[in-house]
Amino acid sequence: MSASLTPIYGEAAPKSRTRDLPLMGEGTCHRTKCDLPKKLAVFLPSQVDNLIPSKYKEDSHLSLRSLVYFHASKCRLVNWQLTRTIFEFKMLKVLDLEGVKGPYEKLPKDIGDLVQLQFLSLKKTHIQALPSSIGNLIHLKTLNLQTISKLSWDPTVQIPNVIWKMERLRHLYLPKWCGNAVDKLQLGNLINLQTLVNFPANKCDVEDLRKLTNLRKLVLNDPKHFKSLVKIFSPQSRTLSCLESLSLTSETLSFPDEVVDVRQLILSCRRLQKLHVEGRIEKLPEYHQFPPNLAKLTLWGSNLEEDPMPTLERLPNLRILSGWQMFAGKKMVCSNQGFPKLKSLLLRGFSNLEDWTMEEGAMPSLCRLEISSCIKLKMIPDSLRFVKTLQELEIYGCLFKVNMGSEGEDFYKVQHVPSVVIRN
Repeated sequence: MSASLTPIYGEAAPKSRTRDLPLMGEGTCHRTKCDLPKKLAVFLPSQVDNLIPSKYKEDSHLSLRSLVYFHASKCRLVNWQLTRTIFEFKMLKVLDLEGVKGPYEKLPKDIGDLVQLQFLSLKKTHIQALPSSIGNLIHLKTLNLQTISKLSWDPTVQIPNVIWKMERLRHLYLPKWCGNAVDKLQLGNLINLQTLVNFPANKCDVEDLRKLTNLRKLVLNDPKHFKSLVKIFSPQSRTLSCLESLSLTSETLSFPDEVVDVRQLILSCRRLQKLHVEGRIEKLPEYHQFPPNLAKLTLWGSNLEEDPMPTLERLPNLRILSGWQMFAGKKMVCSNQGFPKLKSLLLRGFSNLEDWTMEEGAMPSLCRLEISSCIKLKMIPDSLRFVKTLQELEIYGCLFKVNMGSEGEDFYKVQHVPSVVIRN
């Protein structure tokens, strides 16, 4: 978002979305007809009865290029007809409606009139049906259709099969669950895509992914199709060889039992920097088979029978490791000089883990450690006292007692740590 987005209506907008944008109050923006705004940021109240400040309505439809909305945590339109005023700005290139909810569930077909749009976000708008006219937006480079943020009784979004027309798309964020449209979504000709989030394997041809050779980020969220998706990864082809971030996630409350062939994934994606896999893994690949620049690894529900640490600690550039039900065994060992660049470690739900041994010199760069729901773990490793870089230690839902007072038996292990939080 450009730093020249200056006009603002109402109160100051939340910093999290404005970043370094210079903002002004409602009464401080002066202009003439020769100085019409090209970029407008509007801060909305919780109940919205006006989407465009009146002083910007006249003539601005001839010049406005960017329209971004900020709002309180709850924001609701009195009537979706209010969006009609937006559709008058035919030269708009950026339209960000994130979090602006309306009383109806279908986006007006007038959205197709904004043919110059390059950026459109409908994130968290609760829209459940899109008109086919959205296919007119052939200049779009970024399209966010994550209209529903959480599971609900009716979490699907009806998407017409028109996205294939947007050949300039680089970043596509689909809803977690696409509706039961008769036609499948065709995505194979979006050869410029760099980001594809929530690929709907049940609504698309998995083979379409083979054609998206420029993808940098891919998120798959349906465990029922993990096996068919993994099959398209082949070390002998260039399919998805440019991927830098890959996620196989589940939106259910439990991890899938489907076995994931991680070895085939990583041998096909040598540029991976981030890998997130949910589901059972029978055995980890050898350490040298992992991508050399892998920096973030998330393994949830793996239930590995062998200790994963001797393999993972040899990944030279690993900085973040998150394990939830990753290991089903009783004993875990981290060796001297293991995890040389690891900054953050999360161990959660290791329900059988009893002994965790860390040799002196292990994790020399660790800054944050969280141990959660490891109910059989007897104590924290003695060698934590040698990890002088550790800044945060959090222990939740563990049955072992940690005596942290100045006279406590465990105090010497963590007395150098600035922040220690224990909740049992």
